[in-house]
Amino acid sequence: MPSCSARTPAATDQRERLLAFSARMASRLAEIGGNRCCKKSSYTALEATAEASADLGYPLPEEEFAGRCRFCASNETCDGEDCVYHPAGRRADA
Repeated sequence: MPSCSARTPAATDQRERLLAFSARMASRLAEIGGNRCCKKSSYTALEATAEASADLGYPLPEEEFAGRCRFCASNETCDGEDCVYHPAGRRADA
């Protein structure tokens, strides 16, 4: 019977997966660039979570986040068209 400690982030394989996921998130945010934006971070986290879930054999329904943000008008530091999530923004594959 496995111990409870084998299911914590301190366990080697789980810890490695968690660190890889965190690195994926940080890398994606660095690639996107621009000002700090909680919506940008949230959309990026959702995309990375869907990818990680699929990698583990639990695919989630596909969702398009590019061009989806509706909070740009209320964010004084919005990157506008330079943000992939802005409705008039650049596409990730462009």
